[in-house]
Amino acid sequence: MGSDKRLRKLRLARKKTIEHIAMDSEITYKALSDIERGITKQPSRETLYRILEALDRYASVSAEDWQTVFGAYGYKKPYPLPTEEEIEKARKQWHKDYGHITHPAYLIDFSQRLLDWNKYAPRLLGLRSDDMRLRHFQDVTIFDVTFGLSPKFIKIVNQDEYLPSLVYVIKSELQPYKNEPWYAKCVSTAQERYPDFKKLWESFHDDDFQASLAGLSLPIVLNFPESSLTFTFQLVRIDFVADERFRIVQWIPVDEITMRKCLEWAQEETNPS
Repeated sequence: MGSDKRLRKLRLARKKTIEHIAMDSEITYKALSDIERGITKQPSRETLYRILEALDRYASVSAEDWQTVFGAYGYKKPYPLPTEEEIEKARKQWHKDYGHITHPAYLIDFSQRLLDWNKYAPRLLGLRSDDMRLRHFQDVTIFDVTFGLSPKFIKIVNQDEYLPSLVYVIKSELQPYKNEPWYAKCVSTAQERYPDFKKLWESFHDDDFQASLAGLSLPIVLNFPESSLTFTFQLVRIDFVADERFRIVQWIPVDEITMRKCLEWAQEETNPS
């Protein structure tokens, strides 16, 4: 199927007229008509984004359709933000694959949105899985958690070393997506909210990054309010096999004290008082 026919099929499947989608895309009727009829051989990348985003408002456009349309016009594969349906599918899959582990873990997407976590992840904030204060952590990003919310509950003992390392890894991971429309808003929003994040982000230049990076090698050391002990975790970021736009982040205990703490959490969650 040609790219022009794919766009037309997507529009007709949503029972929308050219006028309707053109208006939602903020382009002219003629511009969309010429694209659908193949008169315009290569519309701009931005125009294709606008059209597909307009179509997505009425019914989710699959990642496969995004990639097919862009590829047919000679563009690199796009990485749109996951739809609600795709997020729900990823949630079910990650609970199935990682629900058995007894240390903190959570699901994020490539824009660093925190999408779901297991029952041990709230313990990293000094909270139980049924704590009402967890509502503050809904619809947030890792930037919000790290630079805004977490400091209210816990202390990162080695933050002077850990935070630059974390920002370096995240910025490296985001490099392939710099041309995506969501990227600028994602970064600028975090910079506006958190001056400390902005300072660290701007301290690393694009030419600092290699084509591939092993991930965050520096452990994080935490101090919880109820304990005088410190606990050390190694963060492991794992690609989500079912959809490359998602990541699993596991917090692996690296010493005996932290291992015991994770076992204690597991017992408390299994047998709540």
